[in-house]
Amino acid sequence: VYVLGQPEASLISFASNTADIFQLADIMRKKGWYIQVQPGNEKFEPTIHLTLTPVSEDIADSFFEQLKEALAEVKANPRGSLKEKVQPLLAGLGENETAMSPEMMQGLLQMVGISEEGMLPDEMADINELLHVLPPEVSSAAFLYITNELFTTETT
Repeated sequence: VYVLGQPEASLISFASNTADIFQLADIMRKKGWYIQVQPGNEKFEPTIHLTLTPVSEDIADSFFEQLKEALAEVKANPRGSLKEKVQPLLAGLGENETAMSPEMMQGLLQMVGISEEGMLPDEMADINELLHVLPPEVSSAAFLYITNELFTTETT
């Protein structure tokens, strides 16, 4: 794990060349920490963002100890990548990546654990990886679709 840039304020961003950032965030969440994942895209690597406050000093040792434990768990039990599963679906789109049908979008979302009713899975690693590996236009559409499904109420 390494810090990106030279933080001068209370926001720190870090990444890793050896550990799955998405899985790391899920494990830290299970340990009671909330850390914000930035899925990145073809130009930017996935990162984790932390916001530090004066309270952070009191919990920093505990955080970093649990982060070390989580990193060891990620390396000992890596999850499978979605990239190979997603590529055949995207190949079917050809040059028109934005022409994804609602059925195809639903299939992608179900692949990462989002139910037909829009319920999110307990772990977000697959969703974050999906947003990372999709072409930008499709990733934006997937994000909007997820958001609309989760936060739109049906009217009768």
